[in-house]
Amino acid sequence: MKYKRKLAPATTFDFAAMETWLSDMAEDGWIPVDFRGEKVKFQQAEPQKRSYRIAIPRYFDTQPTAKQLEEYHQLGWELICTYRSKGYLLANITEHPQEPYTDPAVQKKNIEELYQEERYLYLAGMVLGTLFFVGLGLLTWHYLGRNIIDPNWVLEFYGPILFLLLAVFNFYELRLLKRLKTSLEQGLPISHEKDYTKKLQLKRISNLIYAILGITLLLPPLSDIYSAFRPDETQEKAAVSVSPLPYVPMEEITKSASDTEISLYSEPTLFAPLLFQTFEMGDSNSMDTMLLEVRPSFLTEQAFLTLGANGTFPDAFLPSTAEQALVLSSDSFDEGYFYQETSEMQRQMLTLRKGNRLLIVRYHGENRLVDSLSAFLPLLEQDYTIQE
Repeated sequence: MKYKRKLAPATTFDFAAMETWLSDMAEDGWIPVDFRGEKVKFQQAEPQKRSYRIAIPRYFDTQPTAKQLEEYHQLGWELICTYRSKGYLLANITEHPQEPYTDPAVQKKNIEELYQEERYLYLAGMVLGTLFFVGLGLLTWHYLGRNIIDPNWVLEFYGPILFLLLAVFNFYELRLLKRLKTSLEQGLPISHEKDYTKKLQLKRISNLIYAILGITLLLPPLSDIYSAFRPDETQEKAAVSVSPLPYVPMEEITKSASDTEISLYSEPTLFAPLLFQTFEMGDSNSMDTMLLEVRPSFLTEQAFLTLGANGTFPDAFLPSTAEQALVLSSDSFDEGYFYQETSEMQRQMLTLRKGNRLLIVRYHGENRLVDSLSAFLPLLEQDYTIQE
């Protein structure tokens, strides 16, 4: 016995187009046996003329009751399978079959209850989805220092877009069901014939878009899995030249030689399109300088509050820092804080903001970082060019 699966040309609640398509498939010798997901499973049979109807019961179950089956049978309708957990797919081989709904009031009530259920599900999905992305954004800002250095632009960009596309698709489905409900309320007969050729082309295009977005979303975790299992190798980034170098040599602060590591990040992420970072180590000093441009600019205040005013050190998050920090003011920057620990660790932090550019300097040493403020101010003014 031969089976095949075919892409359904219409959406779930476009009943007329779906019924027409199934009748055409029956004339080609294919009878549906499973109606789940985007593809319908067909069994090969003799070509025949069949009428199909999608019946929406008041209380859906995977199998209709014996009373329902008897009522369908008396009218000449055969139960084929369930219809996407919404109703039942019925078939009739007579030329002019009697409709399975003998009472229009019952049909109207069943469709109205399905519409109300789908509307509540849509609204709940929108609320939960919005809360998810808002919560994810707040969580991202809480760990902003780590996430900016290793941004995941795929999830930041494609996640909301995919959510929006799904919301639009489900809204379209809901509108189809509402039109059907409105027609029944106005006493208009339901149409069971509709051209589906254009819809099939649109469905193929939309499925291709969703497939591309889905594959794109899978790339980051697959890349992480691949990196986790491949042998450790020394990885070197492509050579880049940065003009001018976005860091202050520690010699200007400590007057002693130091080794410097320069890191450059220019990944197209929603939160950090430009990031320069250097780490310098001396005999008894160390300094970590990070220059960050925040985009979109309305996130700058939150980024500065998280990274700067709260005093984030590599191994600690100190929420009380803002109360202990020295507030700096100058015409050369918009906001500034200086924080110095009173413990023997001698950790200091300087944070400056001008426009959407942030400068965060973490320093461990005996010199007072704020006394060398003039050495850092040019970093807020310079233009940085990146050449691969």
